[in-house]
Amino acid sequence: MHPGLRRGGGAVYTGGMAGNVQGLLKRYFGFDPFRSHQEEIIREALGGRDVFALLPTGGGKSLCFQLPALAFDNQNYATPC
Repeated sequence: MHPGLRRGGGAVYTGGMAGNVQGLLKRYFGFDPFRSHQEEIIREALGGRDVFALLPTGGGKSLCFQLPALAFDNQNYATPC
């Protein structure tokens, strides 16, 4: 098991830069602000909660599963529908 994960109630990221999702956004994607609702979606996913996010075309949906995967040391834990 990844050292930043804990069992029970789903995977929850507790290590690394999860507390600083702004830092992850800047480091991996070169962006400063999140688009509307992205940060909330990402924090919920990192908190181990199931998330259904309905965003418009160009709303940044891909980032909402890519950034948490990076926080989990590139483990693919989510896939888009």
